[in-house]
Amino acid sequence: MAASWCDDAHTAAFNAKAFFIDHRVIFIMGYCSVLNMLIERFQRFLFGYEAVSHLAPEVNRQLAYRCGQLLISPFLVLGYVILIFNAATGCDISELYVFYMASWLCCFDIHEYIRCWPLSKPVLGHHIMAFAIGICFTDLQVFPAPGKPIDQVTLVFLANIGVCWASDFFHVVYRISDNIHVIKRARKIYFCLLPFRLVNIPLLLASAVRSGLDHNWVGMVFPALMNIAYTYNTYNAIRFVCLFKIEQYFATHQAQWRRDKEDSVEAVVTYAPTLDFSVSGSRALSRSFSQAGLRGDVFVDVLAEQSWQNSQNTSPTWQDSDNTLPGSLPTWQDSDHTSPTVEVV
Repeated sequence: MAASWCDDAHTAAFNAKAFFIDHRVIFIMGYCSVLNMLIERFQRFLFGYEAVSHLAPEVNRQLAYRCGQLLISPFLVLGYVILIFNAATGCDISELYVFYMASWLCCFDIHEYIRCWPLSKPVLGHHIMAFAIGICFTDLQVFPAPGKPIDQVTLVFLANIGVCWASDFFHVVYRISDNIHVIKRARKIYFCLLPFRLVNIPLLLASAVRSGLDHNWVGMVFPALMNIAYTYNTYNAIRFVCLFKIEQYFATHQAQWRRDKEDSVEAVVTYAPTLDFSVSGSRALSRSFSQAGLRGDVFVDVLAEQSWQNSQNTSPTWQDSDNTLPGSLPTWQDSDHTSPTVEVV
């Protein structure tokens, strides 16, 4: 009875694999469409953080991709569950995981390859090798070797990628968090999960060797080349996090932005009597505040109220260079004889 159930489960998994390969273009289009919506959603979410307004658009886009990786990482981590299931029951359903969960890896690389072009050479090399391995699974069907089950080493490698993606969220935290202690905790988590990243290097090498022993030369070459790109990128990633000076970065970025914001508020309060609080003027000032990362609608209301209260006291006597009548508004002119604007930075 158990053997029959295992055979049925394996047959269902194998049929699911064949269905995915036959309709792979549809799956890729569907996955990429979902990624489009997710990335756009994350970009809107990140704009709620003040730090995002100070970062370059390319950096903000990469932060949205990091958020997408964090969301997809649980699907990849399910590889550990499949490994336990295979070991406990003796039924191999690895095809369900590789083609329906881990395929997010290749689709994510395709999406980033198109949306984030041009790419750096290390990232470009990594993506090309990832595409090659995906082609080996789907178009060429030489990975795994014909007649062989999916190597359990492959499952461990793919599941570890999920852990790596989750730890990479540190790059989002250190850029947008206004709490230095949160940034430090995020880096500690990154270091705690570092073994999952490092163990993937020998796993890729072992996968290439096992394919070579099975005389699967294509399945040997691409993992070996992938291992070179993965090792290089891993070295750079770990080196960056190890040498990253949190206190120095925080002092010259988040803390500096906070000081600039406070100075901007003080400057606006100082020049409150000269501001235009009409409907059009308030809207323009609100847009200026928004561009500076401030709540313009709130400050315009506050300053308008302050201006009204000041007007209830003794009105100041204004006199411009042309000796206009007391009580009239001054005519401010600069060297170009143009009216200045109050710029909030």
